[in-house]
Amino acid sequence: MELSITRLIEALVFPPGLYLLLLIGAWLIVRRRPQLAGWTVGVLILCFYTTSAQIFSDPVIASLERTPALTPQQLANPQAQAIVILASGYYNPAPEYPATTVDDANLVRIRYGAFLHRQTGLPVIVSGGKLFQADRSLAEVMAEVLRNEFGIADVILEDQSRTTYENALYSQRVLAAKNMDTVYLVTHAWHMPRSQTVFEQVGVKVIPAPTKFSARESFWFSKWLPSAAGISQTRIALHEILGRVWYAVRH
Repeated sequence: MELSITRLIEALVFPPGLYLLLLIGAWLIVRRRPQLAGWTVGVLILCFYTTSAQIFSDPVIASLERTPALTPQQLANPQAQAIVILASGYYNPAPEYPATTVDDANLVRIRYGAFLHRQTGLPVIVSGGKLFQADRSLAEVMAEVLRNEFGIADVILEDQSRTTYENALYSQRVLAAKNMDTVYLVTHAWHMPRSQTVFEQVGVKVIPAPTKFSARESFWFSKWLPSAAGISQTRIALHEILGRVWYAVRH
């Protein structure tokens, strides 16, 4: 229930749902105060533009992606005991595959986790439970991809979590059962600050292993133009910022 409510709130307060709320609010204001029509339209234009141009979203995403990538020198002498890969989501239905598989973001994390495994030989733990009405957990689907597409057969499953905080909580229990407490934590670069914080809160020592740093468009003029990439970055940034505030309040 909590996850459904969270998704509903996200759909309404993050772009593009945010734009619908702004338009409804503007319509109500103009209907009651026609003399404010000019100001209302101006505010709408400003909101739409600042949330869709990368000149504004790039710096915010960059502030989340402050953890540097691991270097070959660090991997040559691994300090962790395991690699924990955080789940993202499903690709379902997947008509070109025999069954449900991982989505694009999840595949990015799996690929980097497999790379770390080949470099270090450390065991891999995949963390993600069942979402909504899915018949299999994300951990099961991730393990299947690691086995069939990356040749990694021995994968440890944490298949109960549905949020980043639960990823940390239940992964810690899996690690404790195996007398481990230090991990390479694999997730998107923009997701790392929140993930690292909650893992450390539950007692796991984290060596951040961020992947998929956001591309920085070098052609400066295009950054000033509204784009789907700008909207996507704004949505991600709002999700992470509000998520950290929510976790600080609740946990």
